[in-house]
Amino acid sequence: MRDDKPVFEKRCLEELKAEHASYIRQHLDLRAMMADFLQFLLLRKPPTDPGVPFNTSSP
Repeated sequence: MRDDKPVFEKRCLEELKAEHASYIRQHLDLRAMMADFLQFLLLRKPPTDPGVPFNTSSP
């Protein structure tokens, strides 16, 4: 049985950070989607009783 796991080359952290920043700058819609998602998370209020589990499903 062969192990078909993908193999990734090792790259320095600074190179990865630079590529990530460049990708985000080139895809302005991605930045807007991330901002909307984070705003959605921050505006949701958890239950007042810490013993009640937080419902993540949509109504």
